[in-house]
Amino acid sequence: MGADDLLSHSQLTEYAKQKFTDGDMYKLTQMVTAAEKHAEHISAWRIECTLREFEKPDDRNVYFAWPVHRADESGALKDIRPEIEVGGRIIQPRDKSDGSKKKDKAKEERQAIIDAYTLIAATKDPDEDGVVRVTVQDFVDNSEEYFGREMKRASMYKKIRKYEDFSIEDSVVTPAGDDEEEDE
Repeated sequence: MGADDLLSHSQLTEYAKQKFTDGDMYKLTQMVTAAEKHAEHISAWRIECTLREFEKPDDRNVYFAWPVHRADESGALKDIRPEIEVGGRIIQPRDKSDGSKKKDKAKEERQAIIDAYTLIAATKDPDEDGVVRVTVQDFVDNSEEYFGREMKRASMYKKIRKYEDFSIEDSVVTPAGDDEEEDE
């Protein structure tokens, strides 16, 4: 019998029937029934608190079997996300991350725009006046390649302007520092 079989109620019961006598099987059935009945009255709780003048203590996971709360020593409750009931509807609480994933994603998106501009500019020939002009449409045409999905002109325009690394005038995209250098 493998370790996975021990998790199956029916397979474990069949195994016990083969190995135990009828008297032992009767006692086992009574013990299982009592344990199942006891488990119906146990609930799991996560205790969170905030103390104004002190450091926030760690959250605690506990089992409650009236009248006693017992700490979850096994760690079985640590990965469970609690459900909250509000007005008869069950909702999941929001992620309490520090926002570093969003910051990392923003950095990646900004770098993708810079890289896309560099690659588009490298593939274009200069105009009659010797200037390489990259347009918003160039970004749109290559959006699937550089950003992993097709994008519309308005979305691309917004994405380029978001990080203020580039300015857009008459649909021509120029690095933000280039405008100041031309004025001097």
